[in-house]
Amino acid sequence: MPPRRELTREEKDEKNRKAMEKRSLEDPEAKEVRLAAQREKAKVARASETEVEHQARLFDQRIRQQLLRQEQTEEDDRARLLAEEKRQAVLRHEEENHIRLEAEAKRQAGLLQAEENRLRLEAEAERQAGLLQAEENRVRLLAEADRQAALRQQEAASILRAMNQRPASDRSMSVQQDNNTRQERQLSATEKLLKSNEL
Repeated sequence: MPPRRELTREEKDEKNRKAMEKRSLEDPEAKEVRLAAQREKAKVARASETEVEHQARLFDQRIRQQLLRQEQTEEDDRARLLAEEKRQAVLRHEEENHIRLEAEAKRQAGLLQAEENRLRLEAEAERQAGLLQAEENRVRLLAEADRQAALRQQEAASILRAMNQRPASDRSMSVQQDNNTRQERQLSATEKLLKSNEL
């Protein structure tokens, strides 16, 4: 008769699992009867065994206990490895979340900086446009003032020429009329300058 093949670790675990499931479903009374029969059978076997059989049985018990301790150690190792794998997975997940949050914070900071730069450039452009407009207004007012001064000079020269060509009796009346006309023109020019400055 060929020797029995030794069970693998997976086969032993499966066999033990099925036995535990079967015993967990066993009726309490039937379980008590089965255990009592096992104890009685063991008692009879011990009473009739020889010294050699007794030593063999003790040796077999020690081997079984060692195997049980080894199985328990291996089970503890598997549980510890599984717990460590779970812990490492949690750490990896937390690290990924941390990296993602840092990247999002940097992206938001970049967007905020870009918006601040845009607002600053817009404000600077508006300031430069205001300065340019003020300079254009100043140049226009100066040009208008120069033009009005030139017109007044031309008008004064014309009046002087006209006065020199008129008789002496008419000059005083003509001067008064010319002064009134010049004052009206100056007032009109001043109003135009004020309106232009308001624009």
